Amino acid sequence: MPKPLFEFMGLIISSGVVAKIFGASYMQLNILSNAMMKFKTCFAFLFFHCMPLVAHAGGGTGSGLIENIYVSNGWTMVHVPSIDSNPDNCASISYFAIKPEEENYAVLHSTLLAAFMAGKPVRFWLSGCGGQSNNHPRIVSVWIYQ
Repeated sequence: MPKPLFEFMGLIISSGVVAKIFGASYMQLNILSNAMMKFKTCFAFLFFHCMPLVAHAGGGTGSGLIENIYVSNGWTMVHVPSIDSNPDNCASISYFAIKPEEENYAVLHSTLLAAFMAGKPVRFWLSGCGGQSNNHPRIVSVWIYQ
């Protein structure tokens, strides 16, 4: 028998994964070992299957003037013809979008309106897709230039 690393009240833990309890059978240890293996397998399965499968790379755009704004009850979309960035390969780049359920919707919406009314060029940071049918690049932040 290998030299014990730890001995306490009849429990001997030796190097490796061998544990022996005096007077008890190895069956108890095998049951615990099988239960732990099932737990690890179940945990790994749930961990890897619950991870998001879509990663949004995001990216910045060039700058341009907002030509028009399309506001609906489900989104606000802006058309900037000189910007053609599409970092997340959304289906369409004719508009760039924000949705009302986003945390900073009111700030982005009012910033886009102010830039449009003042005729100032804008630049966006995009991440993911949004707008009508989630087909357009989603605006995360807006820069306004003089």
